[in-house]
Amino acid sequence: MKSVGIAAFSVALAAMVGCARSSAAGLVSQTDIPSSLELKLTTTTAPDGATRAVIAGMRHPAIGCSSSSLALFTPPGRPYVATGPQPLVRYPEVLSWESGCSTKRAEHDLDHVGVLAAAAKKLSDVGDGAYSAFITTTAGNYDAVFWREGGTIGTIEVSEPPGNGATTEALAHRLAKLAAASS
Repeated sequence: MKSVGIAAFSVALAAMVGCARSSAAGLVSQTDIPSSLELKLTTTTAPDGATRAVIAGMRHPAIGCSSSSLALFTPPGRPYVATGPQPLVRYPEVLSWESGCSTKRAEHDLDHVGVLAAAAKKLSDVGDGAYSAFITTTAGNYDAVFWREGGTIGTIEVSEPPGNGATTEALAHRLAKLAAASS
């Protein structure tokens, strides 16, 4: 049930993205990522089908949205790999995405995510509203926070290998608060 919720959350996210812009508003930056994770901003992505589909969806316009930006953080020299459906998280990753929409569209999209993601819990302290979908298994820790601030919608996805003992859920929550506040 939880993996279905995460998959629905990721599909809903990919369906709602707009075209690229240069502004960093609504995204986390390198200085927001804890140095202990040793992650760097990257433009390299894995060639697998799931990763290609997620990234391609984030680069195409969505109805009602005018723009979007994406930032990916991985260990130096490692490509970003979409982690939701994959069986094993091999190294920590952070995805930060935002899209500028009308306020009505952003409200609708956030409500839609809450309905689709059965595993999601509502967060009241991130932007104008947010949902978090967290899962931890022997394959790794994964959390996605989908947030809205005015007419901006966004997501933070954090994944880490199993047994890492890191704070995936708390980190995703903290980064989402920073991203929403910067939008």
